Amino acid sequence: ERLSADGQERFAELVRDSLTAAASVLDEVAYALERGAPVREEVLDAARTTLRAAIAELSAGADPADEPTRLAAVGRLRALSGQLRAVVESTRAGASEGRMPEAPTAMRQRLRDPLAIVRANLDPQSAVLRHAIRLSVLVAGSDLLVRAAHLDRGYWLPLTILVVLRPDFATTFQRSVMRVAGTIVGVLIATALVHWVPGGDWWQVALIAVFAFGMRLSGPGNIALSAVCLSALVVILLQISGVPAHTSVIGRAYATLAGGAVAVLAAVAWPAWERGFVPSRLADLLGAYARYVRVVADLRADRAELQRARAACRLARSNAQASVDRAQSEPVRGQAQVELGRAVLAHTHRFVHAMLAVEALRIPVREAGGLPELAAFLEDVARVLDHAREAVLAGTPPADTENLREQQVKLAALLLAEPERVGGVETATALVDATDRITDSLDTLLEELRRQLPLG
Repeated sequence: ERLSADGQERFAELVRDSLTAAASVLDEVAYALERGAPVREEVLDAARTTLRAAIAELSAGADPADEPTRLAAVGRLRALSGQLRAVVESTRAGASEGRMPEAPTAMRQRLRDPLAIVRANLDPQSAVLRHAIRLSVLVAGSDLLVRAAHLDRGYWLPLTILVVLRPDFATTFQRSVMRVAGTIVGVLIATALVHWVPGGDWWQVALIAVFAFGMRLSGPGNIALSAVCLSALVVILLQISGVPAHTSVIGRAYATLAGGAVAVLAAVAWPAWERGFVPSRLADLLGAYARYVRVVADLRADRAELQRARAACRLARSNAQASVDRAQSEPVRGQAQVELGRAVLAHTHRFVHAMLAVEALRIPVREAGGLPELAAFLEDVARVLDHAREAVLAGTPPADTENLREQQVKLAALLLAEPERVGGVETATALVDATDRITDSLDTLLEELRRQLPLG
């Protein structure tokens, strides 16, 4: 509107066309998220062409003194372009992951290797490992106990522990109460329907259909309703098999109560609200990524060092993701920590995918003699991660950091002008793309930290 008011209608039209192109990208992203598929390249290509042409024409010959609005439009469009790249990369890395085929690169497969993730979590500091050990000991021990005692239908005790026990106290207590209450209600309802409502075999078949579909429709999100339907279904099935409904009520109720109590007592061993641990878990993740960047930047680092750095990143990410998930389910105020965790996890996910591309190019760069400018850029990336880590730990906005975009632009110009310094045009182009994604993801992360910190 300001450009139009100044009589620069051509430039105003370029801005409008750019906004229309941005809208088309967002429409495509929404469509891709609904389908669980990557965005279509033809839509992105058209938007890229429009934005680049607008930026080039707006910036050509602009006078900083006389045309500040025109230059401001250039800056805003460049920022918009970067944010659109962030949106598309997030969609590719997250929305379609595991559901649509992707280009089979060695680094991407290594990042998602389930065995590598398991190995990384075989560590006493892993929240996932600690919970797995506690759960396996309690389930196996309770099953052994009920078998040794020859308890009738005692399998409900380990089954209840398996269903309700979670890594944190809050979720375990909540699920235990809902499970026990739902089980007792379901047993009573089914017993009443079988004994007091007249009907024959078809009546029981109808009840089975109702409770089976009720259990399926309630899903894992409503454990109380699911427990009601499951308990009723089991009582009716036992009635059909010859076990009177009223004889299974007491045993089932006692076993469920005992299982819920054992799960709560196990969770009491580490009584803490997870929201208090989220910032430290996120800080560990950012610190692990900073160490990984420094190892990648050191061309003398061997494969074992790289493997250890990647394993540390996987462990830190597993702990951070589990911590955010647990904090989200707590019945206490922790929304600020959850939102912070989501932002850090999303943007570092894009970041580490780009870093894996840089790691894949270490060999041609090393064979070409190395590039000090690339090493300096990666060191600045690590320092930005250090600043982000300190901000998350302190709960304060990050301090002014290195200007990654300015350095990335200079590095890209150098790589494209002298590609032989990194082993050829293909390597140089891939490095330009990877460093652009690194810069964009970290700049966006810092903006999110400035927006969300200090925690409310």
